[in-house]
Amino acid sequence: NTSNPYDWYAVRPADRDDKLWNSGTEASPIKTTADPCPAGWRVPTKAELESLNMGNANSTWRVSRENTPDNLSGRWFGPNHATATATDPKDCIFLPAASSRSSNGNAVGRGNTGYYWSCTPKSISAYHLKFLTINTVKLDYITRVCGFSVRCVKE
Repeated sequence: NTSNPYDWYAVRPADRDDKLWNSGTEASPIKTTADPCPAGWRVPTKAELESLNMGNANSTWRVSRENTPDNLSGRWFGPNHATATATDPKDCIFLPAASSRSSNGNAVGRGNTGYYWSCTPKSISAYHLKFLTINTVKLDYITRVCGFSVRCVKE
């Protein structure tokens, strides 16, 4: 949807459902049928993304061909982020810099930005993890019209 309210609905129903991916709470998420993850997995909550201990001091940016999965640029998160590699992730998670699709459908930031949705809404927006190359890692919110990646977590 490229016009106000910039949401996943082209025409907003009167009984709008802001919990399309989580009918539970932050503490006890319940996967819905609209959740894009496969069976046994679900979209993470805002709290689960926050648990990655986001920030430059708690993650490491890697450009492609620097011991990353599939030689992609992205960011390692976890207790041993500075020494994690594709063959030895050391209890870390790697999130590729997969970019996003803006409200007009254009792909932006391929190879140097990462945006990952949570299932936590905020009015007509939703929270997401974002990282921009080597200097910005934070949780933010934006209207849900943007095409961001989803990194599923086990149910």
